[in-house]
Formats: sequence, structure tokens, C-alpha cells
Amino acid sequence: MGAFRAASGAAERSEPDLDSLLTHVARGDADAFEAVYDQMAGPVYGLIRRVLRDPAQSEEVTQEVLLEVWRRHGC
Repeated sequence: MGAFRAASGAAERSEPDLDSLLTHVARGDADAFEAVYDQMAGPVYGLIRRVLRDPAQSEEVTQEVLLEVWRRHGC
């Protein structure tokens, strides 16, 4: 996963911040989007779950929200 995935073991690199990742996503970087997804899927799902209270619907909305981040990367 290139520069966006922390290496395992003693030589671990720090994760880039969300602003930096989103800048790369805006340029169409799929690896950066994957890192954003990994970082944000849990918190986004948690928020949506509190609002909708339905796990399956919350998963679907979470997917749509994060997919919209990718779809609008060139805007």
C-alpha cells in the first residue's frame, strides 16, 4: 500500500494525517483513499449507527458516504 500503509515491525512509519490523505485523494490516489477508508469507516459507521440504529442500514449508508468521498475527488 505504498507510503500510506504503516510498515509492520520495528521500522514502523507513522500514518499520514487525514488532511494529507484527502489532498492525495483529491488527485485521484486510490491508495490514499484506501487509507482514508481504513481510518474513517469505524467513526463514520459509529455516528450513523447512533442516528439510524439499524446495523445493516448503517453499514450501507457508511459505504455510500465514503464512496461519495471518492466520487467527488476531482471536484
